[in-house]
Amino acid sequence: MRVIGLLVACLGLAGCAYVIELEDHGFTCFEDTLCLEDIAREPEARALYKEARTFVEARLGPLDDAPVVAFCSTRACFAQFADPAFRGYNFGGPFSLINAHGWEPYIVRHEMIHQWQSQTFGPRRMRLVFPQWYTEGMAYSLSDDPRAVLPHPSVQRYRAQFEAWVAEGNDWRLGPF
Repeated sequence: MRVIGLLVACLGLAGCAYVIELEDHGFTCFEDTLCLEDIAREPEARALYKEARTFVEARLGPLDDAPVVAFCSTRACFAQFADPAFRGYNFGGPFSLINAHGWEPYIVRHEMIHQWQSQTFGPRRMRLVFPQWYTEGMAYSLSDDPRAVLPHPSVQRYRAQFEAWVAEGNDWRLGPF
């Protein structure tokens, strides 16, 4: 297996970039797009990845760069990179991480929607220009997240605001400005 290096860029004023070698953090990577902490779950992860990519490309448009998704099977794995309370996390570009309790189609779709947003609008614009109600609201809404009540009141508001904005006739493909 090849070692996948993940370039993480900080988008703040200081500007920084570093590479995380996923295999140095307990992952086994396949085809430069799919990484797993527990390789016994490869068929399940592969099916979730394929379903999410097919769904996002059909609903939003093509993903020019193949998304990289790493699937954790333990809380400790995810905690190396992000708050373990999250089910998934996108690092502002073509890399997403799925937590052990995030192995659901709508969670993987949500994170791939963030990847589509970064490819379409640019990661800097997504993190620094677009409001969170747009980026998160779109990801919760267009992923067909089935939860009537989302895990935090702010994301509940973001989804409602995004859906109201679209209902007013705005085109989500163009961004909020």
